[in-house]
Amino acid sequence: MEIKEILHQLHDNGALHSERIHISVGNARERLFNGLRYYLGKDAKWIAEYEEVAEWLHDNKGKGLMLMGSNGRGKSVLATKIIPWFFREKGYWCEVYHASELNKKKDEAKETKILCVDDVGIEDLASRYGERINVFMELMDEVERKDKLIIITTNLTRQALEYRYTTRTTDRINGCCKVVVFNGTSMRK
Repeated sequence: MEIKEILHQLHDNGALHSERIHISVGNARERLFNGLRYYLGKDAKWIAEYEEVAEWLHDNKGKGLMLMGSNGRGKSVLATKIIPWFFREKGYWCEVYHASELNKKKDEAKETKILCVDDVGIEDLASRYGERINVFMELMDEVERKDKLIIITTNLTRQALEYRYTTRTTDRINGCCKVVVFNGTSMRK
């Protein structure tokens, strides 16, 4: 067997990492706020946490993004509506999943190179041959092992994430993602 064939097999089996996905959006802060105004209209406000998201958009350093914390702060709008357009603009497709549909779409989600999972923490455990499994934990294994890019939103705290998914998974999240914590009261009217 030739070395190219061996390397190809190792890559296909996940033993060799493919290159991480880098994105750099010019005028990220302004364009992010324009996206917020498009979706939220006159109710759009710039909050401190968005600054961190804009920095990530300017240069993601090959990492994904986790938006966690208080509800009603714009996490889902950013992750499921605005950020995927920046990927599309760069020629990438970002597949968006709601956590409640992960069990039904687990195989599809595991095959996706760039994905967004909205509202992590609300999904049920799945069943595989009678064994209860946590699809999100398996998905994070895939993200790390195959250098995928993931965008995650959750209302859970760090402690609640660790309790639900174990230290192993939260460690993977910290290694694969820039984590932005949203604090404050809901901006929904």
